[in-house]
Amino acid sequence: MNQPEQGSLRSSSVPLDKLHALLETSSKLPQCIFTPSPQQSLNPVCKYIYDLIPVESCAIFLSREDDPEVLTFEASFTDKWQHALKDPGPIRKHRSEGRGLTGYLAAVGKRARLDATELAGHKYRARNPPEHLKSGECLSLLAVPLVNRKDAMAGFLKLENRKDSNGKASASVQFSEADEYMASVLANQTVAVLENHRLLQAISEITTAIPDTRQLRSILKVFLRKAKVLLGAQRAEFALWSPQRQDLIMAAHDGAVVGGTVKIGEPLPDPSMMRTVLRSGGDRLLRLDDIAEHKNIY
Repeated sequence: MNQPEQGSLRSSSVPLDKLHALLETSSKLPQCIFTPSPQQSLNPVCKYIYDLIPVESCAIFLSREDDPEVLTFEASFTDKWQHALKDPGPIRKHRSEGRGLTGYLAAVGKRARLDATELAGHKYRARNPPEHLKSGECLSLLAVPLVNRKDAMAGFLKLENRKDSNGKASASVQFSEADEYMASVLANQTVAVLENHRLLQAISEITTAIPDTRQLRSILKVFLRKAKVLLGAQRAEFALWSPQRQDLIMAAHDGAVVGGTVKIGEPLPDPSMMRTVLRSGGDRLLRLDDIAEHKNIY
């Protein structure tokens, strides 16, 4: 497998005209944020990448929020079906022979650049013919993980069948280091598109929930659920100061329980992280990178 180390790509491998085209493509991606759904954001992203790197197929898969070990198909652009690529259904990450390269490469979580010879003998490749490829077979493949700011895999960019200057794919036409560099740059920007889209969507949903919800707890649940998704957290809690009880009270929480938890309506223990922030007068952001070092703090 032609797979360089993660930090070894160089912009010097990209011809000047392609660098200019990469800059132009990069400037278009932020426009994709303002759409109603992630798919509507990512379909034009696929088309931009397809136009920059001539391929038969460009597809984006995303890790499921409720199960990061499963990928869902989100967007594509292909020679054969344009944006109408059939959804293959959920793809679980795996390391089992013959189950398919997409799930395997997602499990590995690194860039991969495969030529026709490597693909033909790859033990993880599924043997059913790819219906979405105009050539009827996968002749070259470039896979780039979408890595978020927490260094977790948010998804997967998959390019298949590099084409020559005449628009033809063949076993002799392969992806280059320049292609890999450009795809990696655009993969990083795709993550930014996704995260900004989710932020705008979260703000919109919270704003919509406020007039439709009479109970404060329900509003806070919506807020915490969206905060969890945006930050990639497992659990979120919200505490409010009670003037009547003169204490900090748990108002809402959402997500998996790790260890003990404070029930809704009960005061927070002392010491606790939220009490520390409250005592700072609200001027302090508290971040603990290793919670195991603070076992006595809730």
